[in-house]
Amino acid sequence: MSLLRPVELQTERLLLRAPIDADANDLLEMHASQEVMRFSNGLPWKSIDQAHSLIRSARSWLQSERHLCLCVVQKTSGRAIGTTTLYDFDAQNQRAEIGFLLSDLVWRHGYMSEALVVFLNHAFTNLNLNRVEADTDPRNRAAITLLESLGFVREGLFRQRWLVDGRRTDSAMYGLLRQDWAALTQQPVARGVA
Repeated sequence: MSLLRPVELQTERLLLRAPIDADANDLLEMHASQEVMRFSNGLPWKSIDQAHSLIRSARSWLQSERHLCLCVVQKTSGRAIGTTTLYDFDAQNQRAEIGFLLSDLVWRHGYMSEALVVFLNHAFTNLNLNRVEADTDPRNRAAITLLESLGFVREGLFRQRWLVDGRRTDSAMYGLLRQDWAALTQQPVARGVA
């Protein structure tokens, strides 16, 4: 039986669940933002079709047992304000890569930190991962501060890894081990800035 299956995770303020058709406008709004996509390895979205494509892809990724993509939904408004994804899930080697995106309308309220704590707990506990990796643009101070507050350690720099709109960008590579997560979560987890 696959470890990757539909899941809903909750925090005090958030619900993490599979993307649904009703999320399309929220997904487009956040992915169309130049500021949100500034450090992404993709261009800002221009069409609602791209949001519907992500929703369809999230379903097929889960069925293929390779990725788990969840919308981060604000309980008070019911709006999708972000996404969290485990990419390239590798059950044999107990590893995956994490990605996350948050609407700039809700930056600096601790939402992504709150979401990632429950998402990482799920990854290490229910999905039996030993290692979670993150690839971020080294200029993205907010993401780096958040990753480091969650125990991620910088393990390297991949120079000119991405080509986005004709411009080459580097990748700072971070890793988090289950043993480090367990040690960190025995104490209150520091909130990030995202």
